[in-house]
Amino acid sequence: MSYSSAWEYIHKKGPQTTWAKELWRPIQPPSQSLLRWQAALDRLPTLQRLFSRQLIQNTTCLLCSTGSENVEHLFLLCSFSAYIWEKEVSWEAPKEGWLKLNSDGSRSDDRFSYGVLVRDSSSFCFEALSTRVWADSINLLELKGLVEGMQLCHSLRASRVWLESDSTTAIAWIHGRGIIPWRAFRDLRTFSTLSNSLLEWKATHVYREGNQVADHLAAFQSAMGYQIHEPPDFWPDLLKLLMKDKDGKVTTRISK
Repeated sequence: MSYSSAWEYIHKKGPQTTWAKELWRPIQPPSQSLLRWQAALDRLPTLQRLFSRQLIQNTTCLLCSTGSENVEHLFLLCSFSAYIWEKEVSWEAPKEGWLKLNSDGSRSDDRFSYGVLVRDSSSFCFEALSTRVWADSINLLELKGLVEGMQLCHSLRASRVWLESDSTTAIAWIHGRGIIPWRAFRDLRTFSTLSNSLLEWKATHVYREGNQVADHLAAFQSAMGYQIHEPPDFWPDLLKLLMKDKDGKVTTRISK
């Protein structure tokens, strides 16, 4: 047996999985990736596994005192865990003197699109847009939406802008964090130029449940071309979502 064949024998490759890239993302903390990996393979030291090794005598869940603690119970069935995973999400209006930009990207088959809208402290929506573009990835698409939104804020002579997106990757990129692909550099330079013209700006992540209007605009674009929407042109479904945000209605999110 040669050295190369011995190495291949010892380091046999396992079957490829569809979730590996999502699990081991560079921008995600390694501790979180490790935890999710162990959970997926059922290797977490749950009470049921410890019992199988004869290390403990009782497998009853210590959080809810009902059911045997395994991975499925710990993350999905435990009443205490369900309380932790559930989160009430709502759209938050900006402070007076600020404009708030919400953006979201959408992919349907081979079509990429994004939706953008800008609102003030009274929840009034100045303009919204939806467009279909070409993009290498959904993250680059999310970035394009933020840059387009910044250009819209610039045209409205904004001095303070709050950007919000449900893409943690795009938000990290505009803050200069994570592994940034070279294809994002042009949009990031444009963003830097626009942001430097502002007195203040901030960019935060929002759960999809708190970004429903932008999500609706991105989905609306799936069969249309580039469109700018002004208040007189808003359609009933869009108006309904805008009113929901204005009223501060919450949506319960089940964390994944």
